[in-house]
Amino acid sequence: MIEEKVKDILKKYTKSQQEDLAKIAEQLLLFPEMEEKIKAVDIYADVVYIIEENFRSEHAKRSA
Repeated sequence: MIEEKVKDILKKYTKSQQEDLAKIAEQLLLFPEMEEKIKAVDIYADVVYIIEENFRSEHAKRSA
């Protein structure tokens, strides 16, 4: 269930006008099949970026 929520969030971000956010979301959706050249550090940074973006959007909703 949580996995599906995460996939839904990532799918939403693939349509973002922020190119870097869309690219990161696309890469993370491919996670198990990613190319070997992608390093764990890159994956970690991508996950942190998505968490930050999600937190910012949720914070705006809570503050409104």
